Amino acid sequence: VYKRQDEIRAGLDVAGPGNDETVLVVRQGPRVLSVDAWASSDPRGEVVDALRKYKDKGVTVGVDSVGIGYYMAQHLRDAGYEVVEINVGAKPYDKERFVNLKAELYWGLRERFTEGEVCGEFDERMIAQLCGVRYTYDSRGRVMIEGKDAIRRRGGKSPDRAEAMMLAFSSSNALQWGPVDLKKEIIF
Repeated sequence: VYKRQDEIRAGLDVAGPGNDETVLVVRQGPRVLSVDAWASSDPRGEVVDALRKYKDKGVTVGVDSVGIGYYMAQHLRDAGYEVVEINVGAKPYDKERFVNLKAELYWGLRERFTEGEVCGEFDERMIAQLCGVRYTYDSRGRVMIEGKDAIRRRGGKSPDRAEAMMLAFSSSNALQWGPVDLKKEIIF
């Protein structure tokens, strides 16, 4: 259920030079408020500009902090934003069910969609990327998300929009204080 007083959260998947996009997804509760994407190799100014209208509302930005994302997280922090650095390659909190944090967070997003807890308007690229996220199980029966190299081998592109959506709906509670019940509300 969407409430106007729900906190505003954002997810930012940062891309470097090349064909990938830097994507920002902003949500309030279950409602996606905006999706912005840039093909620029240095979209720092555009990202700060897109976040500006949410700054006074206390937006918290979850940033994939591996590689170039680390520097974007620092830039946003320097610009006065609350930032949660998320290393999706880190160990999951439910080590028996998931290979890494990325699998755990994507599974949480999957659960939200299944329960009807995500709403908003999405473009065709977002829908295609969300539908294109594949998972499998490792030899221990843990969920594992297909890597970007495997996606490219089968002719796909980096799922930047899906990654930003996953980050927007990730949980700093899970990231900082331990396991979360994926059937319950997951918020920063």
